[in-house]
Amino acid sequence: MGLAAILVFGAALLVYGINAYRGAARGWTLRGGYLGLGALYFGAAILLSQPVTWLLESGYSLPGILLGLVMTVCMVLLVLSFFWMPAFLKPRWLKDWEARGSDRTEFSPFRRDSTDKRTP
Repeated sequence: MGLAAILVFGAALLVYGINAYRGAARGWTLRGGYLGLGALYFGAAILLSQPVTWLLESGYSLPGILLGLVMTVCMVLLVLSFFWMPAFLKPRWLKDWEARGSDRTEFSPFRRDSTDKRTP
C-alpha cells in the first residue's frame, strides 16, 4: 500500500507539473518561485526512484546509474524551482507574463476586472 501511495503521489505531481507547463495551472505564480514547474521534476524523480532501485538491486548497474543521474538532475531542478528556473526551461506563456511585469494578481481567482459581473 505504501509504494502504491508514493507512486500515485508522484503521478499526481507529474500531471500537475505538465499542467503548469501547459499554462492550465497558474495559481502557483501567486506565491513566487517556480514550484508549479518544479512539481514536474519532483513527480518524475519519485516515479524514477523505484526503477532505479530495482535496476541497482538486480545487478544492472549501468542503466541504474544512468537513470539515477536523471533522477538526480530532476531533484536539482526541483530545488532550483524554489527561487529560480533557467530561461530555456520556462514555457512561453511564463516568459511572456514575466516580460509584461509579472502581475501576480493576473491569475488570481479573486481578481475583479471590468468584465466581472459579480456584485462588490
